[in-house]
Amino acid sequence: MLFFTLASAAIIATAPAAPACPANDAVTTAHMNNAKAAMVSGDLNTARQQFRIAEVLGRDSGCLPVDAAQGLAQLLFSQQQASEAAEVLQQLANDAAQAGDFDLEARTLVNVAWLQIESGERAQAKASVRRLYELANDTRLSPKTRSYLKQTLR
Repeated sequence: MLFFTLASAAIIATAPAAPACPANDAVTTAHMNNAKAAMVSGDLNTARQQFRIAEVLGRDSGCLPVDAAQGLAQLLFSQQQASEAAEVLQQLANDAAQAGDFDLEARTLVNVAWLQIESGERAQAKASVRRLYELANDTRLSPKTRSYLKQTLR
């Protein structure tokens, strides 16, 4: 059984420390703005499509598409698609680990584990929690993230 608590039953915003996509990228920004406008107007299919495009553009430019991935995950979760939301955030966590941003990986994995539990994916959640325990002892984490994990992994 998994024993850990979460501060909130919502997807927690992450503060990236590694190369996040620059806000001045006009094309990606336009897709993000289109996604947000589509969400407000209730056109969730368009919002999903626009978040996906922004996410791909971010990865293609060599940055971590934090805002696009989080926006897409929040949209998917709001549509009762927790498993798909977990997959989106798992990819972001993998990208963060590969880029050496262990703080972003850890904070994102907390959300991944929660979403995996919500969607009944207990085996995947166990793997995510195991990785979180590894990260909690990693000296490369900032003190703030290490403290956050210690509070979360009780």
